[in-house]
Amino acid sequence: MNLVAWCWRMGKSLCLIVMNLSGISSQGLVRVPLGHLRGRSWQLKDVFTATIYERDGDEMDGPVVYVDLPLWGFHFLHFKGGRK
Repeated sequence: MNLVAWCWRMGKSLCLIVMNLSGISSQGLVRVPLGHLRGRSWQLKDVFTATIYERDGDEMDGPVVYVDLPLWGFHFLHFKGGRK
């Protein structure tokens, strides 16, 4: 696998960084061990591109997030919302 990931929680703030450390595009499922994601919908905002991804907490509480990154690409995602 060419992907590496880090996630953390600080207070109510949830963040996830995923990086593709290869010269080819890579896809994968990233575990998100942050807990308490179920039963809510979330916005994952990429801090660098301002792109927003809508995700269902039940799907992520596997807990996984699907990523598709170009060569040497990355996401720095801030979890926002937690709407029921």
